[in-house]
Amino acid sequence: CLVPAVAREAPSVQVVAMGCVLLIFLLVQFYLKPWRSVPANMADGIIAGLMLLMLLCAAMSTNFGDADVVIGILGAVLFVLMLALVLGLVGYGIQWRFGKRPFYHNFICHHKADAAAQARFLQIMLIQRTRRTVFID
Repeated sequence: CLVPAVAREAPSVQVVAMGCVLLIFLLVQFYLKPWRSVPANMADGIIAGLMLLMLLCAAMSTNFGDADVVIGILGAVLFVLMLALVLGLVGYGIQWRFGKRPFYHNFICHHKADAAAQARFLQIMLIQRTRRTVFID
């Protein structure tokens, strides 16, 4: 079998571990977008999601003896992670709402008479390559 054996005596832990591995690779794939085209990235993500669903469907047909303990521990861990995520997002939203504005990642100062076009070109290139805000003086 090609499934990594995390806990040999607890098949429910193995299913959860393999699901976590597939989910982590799915999230990394969506973040990095390794393919050149959007349809290829979407297809890769959909295939990884379908693999995760197949794992869950196969797990439903298996008889687990230790499922109560694993479900309790996993539920508590997932609840704590979701609570931390929600609190982190609320904190980020508050900081974004009440933070200093305007905020620019880059500042370009140039000679008004001679370098305006070059500064504008530099601004366009920086925005395209970094996707951050640029201010021209």
